[in-house]
Amino acid sequence: MKKVITILTVLSIVLSSGLVYIVVRAKAMGDTELYKYSSDPIIVGKRFGGNYPIRFWAQPNDDSVKELAQKLKSKSDLITTINVFNWYEESYVYTTDNMAITNHGEEVISGKDDTWLLPSEVIEMKKQKGVIKADCEDSAVIASILEAAGLKAYMNIGIIRITDLTTGQVSNYGHGFPSVVIDGTEYILESTIGQKISELRSGTVFYNKDKTMKVEYIPYVKFNSQRVIPVTFGANVNDIPDPLPPAKISEIKEIWNN
Repeated sequence: MKKVITILTVLSIVLSSGLVYIVVRAKAMGDTELYKYSSDPIIVGKRFGGNYPIRFWAQPNDDSVKELAQKLKSKSDLITTINVFNWYEESYVYTTDNMAITNHGEEVISGKDDTWLLPSEVIEMKKQKGVIKADCEDSAVIASILEAAGLKAYMNIGIIRITDLTTGQVSNYGHGFPSVVIDGTEYILESTIGQKISELRSGTVFYNKDKTMKVEYIPYVKFNSQRVIPVTFGANVNDIPDPLPPAKISEIKEIWNN
């Protein structure tokens, strides 16, 4: 599905589905901010050809993120996490990105495949269309909302490894997934399955019910607005396999429903 972004003015964007993003909340980075993030890994070509420090996608201080965090926050970190996750999942459809910027119907910049949306853009998409159509790394909005609510949350970028234990076949896919730390335990929040949860599951390796399939989450790096943590030694965040194809979502869902 091709999502088209149309610039109506310097501060207006329209998606092909009719989504109008009236205010671009992601402010341009000045010299001071760029210096602040100068040690970050640079994500190459994932946003209309531009190269940005990875924490560009952490927005806990964005007004729309803070407002939503206050609405979803509970006295319990566990309930807050479930509230935020279910807000995302209740209207989520996994789709790979194919985006472009147009001006009065004419494409002026190709976004190419796997364009990374900002958290504020995902929130605006749901506000205006009532649905979130995005792929895995766009779930950075979950980490930003949780961070805005005062939790220790991260966005992880790396791979998901699916192993068929009956044949031994191993498949690696590029993957992004939020995680949250509660009482010293880190929990992965698998956002691509499009279903609500009532509890969290710790660990990085999971199996289906009959133990014929194994899924491993292997982050190369994780980040929030405060820090970037390399996880896999020597891994290059720009050198990851193609994203998880939509046809594989049923396998991931089977694992998480076990």
